[in-house]
Amino acid sequence: MSLVRLAGIFIITFLLTACGGNISSDIVGEWQSDNGVQDLQFMTSGASVITDHKTQRQYQGQCQFSGTTMNCQYETFKYPIIMEVAISGDQLTLTSKSGRTESYRRKD
Repeated sequence: MSLVRLAGIFIITFLLTACGGNISSDIVGEWQSDNGVQDLQFMTSGASVITDHKTQRQYQGQCQFSGTTMNCQYETFKYPIIMEVAISGDQLTLTSKSGRTESYRRKD
């Protein structure tokens, strides 16, 4: 591979990464699922709350972010929730390892 081509790939990768924002700060706020089943809230401290509208329960947890991967442990859940995160404007998409997606919109 030529040096010019390699430099071009590096520059494009750097620019895409720099423009991509920081998931751990971009996700802060309240989000409502597109199907209205649950709300998510993320705080700057890493704390998170899931509000389940079917059961009227709230689940408290703590989330960590590595790149676009979110790893959350909630107090009553046996296993952590690990999802890929994508944010575009007011749209949040969470994708599980199995490929299942959940869509949310930022609440006003």
